[in-house]
Parts: sequence; structure tokens; C-alpha cells
Amino acid sequence: MYGELQVMANNNGADAANSQGTSSTKWMAISADDGSYITPDGSGTTANSVKLDIVSGHIQWSKTITTRNKDSDWPSCSFAAITCDSTISDAAKLVLQCLGMLPYKATDLCAKAGHQCWFRNLDAERAFFSGGGWYVSSYGLASFYGTYPRSISRTYIGFRAAFVKLPTA
Repeated sequence: MYGELQVMANNNGADAANSQGTSSTKWMAISADDGSYITPDGSGTTANSVKLDIVSGHIQWSKTITTRNKDSDWPSCSFAAITCDSTISDAAKLVLQCLGMLPYKATDLCAKAGHQCWFRNLDAERAFFSGGGWYVSSYGLASFYGTYPRSISRTYIGFRAAFVKLPTA
């Protein structure tokens, strides 16, 4: 939401019982201070939340946004170029790494795969699609595409299901 990263905690988005609508209370921002999930304010300006800033043409996670896209901008950077500024705690970095939004170490990735990431922080909402694409050689498993709204439908967008409801004892 306007550059503020919001997610559904604990992979709740994979469970059809949880609404993914724009007004769903399941959407949570991430605290830059301690990595906990916090209730967003609905305008992308939640205090102390993790936000997508653009610094020198790459993603930098921060509490504040200093550079926004222009309408005609569709920037991208390699996954290895994504960083955090000093306002992002180690705990919040770990959450970003677990979500596949921040590399553990840039050298861990296969350089030939590209791992290109596209992003926008100007719009009210952008959905991030993760993983490789069959039609672009710069896609790798660490790639993500965050330029489309949730309404997008394309043949090249797929997913890997990750939710399983385990039986109770």
C-alpha cells in the first residue's frame, strides 16, 4: 500500500477461509523495530512499518520513503542489490529474508539466473508475484514482480501451494 509492505501472517493467504480483500483485517504491516506484525493504518503510513524506498535505482527497505516512482517508471533491480537502511532491525530483516524480499547473502544466488525484481511504491496497491518465469531469462527463483494490481491475470503467473491443514490429535 503506497510502498508499505503488507502481508498475511503465517501464510494465512493460502487458506481460502481468510479473505484477501482490500478491507480484510488479515493484512498486516511489519514492524521495522522488532519484526512483529502490526495493524496497518490503511494509508501506507503506519508508524515504524517497513516500507519500500528507491535508492540509487534499487530497493532499500526503510521506515520512510524518500523516493517514489513516477507514473512512467517501472524500475527493477537484481535481488542481490536489495538492502535495508539503519532503521530496519535485525529481527525485521529476518522476516524480510523469510518472505523472500531480502537476500541473506548476495553470493548465495546463482548469478546466471538473474533474479531480477520489479517494483513500484507509488500505487495504492501492488501484488508481489514470486519466483521464476518461463519466458524471461532474467527471472530466477529469487525474482519477484511487484508492479501489477491484484486483478491481473496472465498465463505466466502461477504459484506453489504452501498451505496444508494438518489433522488435530
